[in-house]
Amino acid sequence: MRVFLNPGHALGGDPDPGCVNSALTLRECDLALTYGSLCGKYLEAAGLEVKLLQSPRLPLRRGRGQ
Repeated sequence: MRVFLNPGHALGGDPDPGCVNSALTLRECDLALTYGSLCGKYLEAAGLEVKLLQSPRLPLRRGRGQ
């Protein structure tokens, strides 16, 4: 079985790091990559073929009010 994981946000947080907690120096993009990678390793150990994507250049999306 093949699994594709996209932890979201661009690699390194450029252009969008997601939520940021400056007091704890945490960024959503870093946590997403960490947990996406851990999940991928777990699935590979279970015998699945895993591809992980976190692109360095994702297009900016226009949200409400922009």
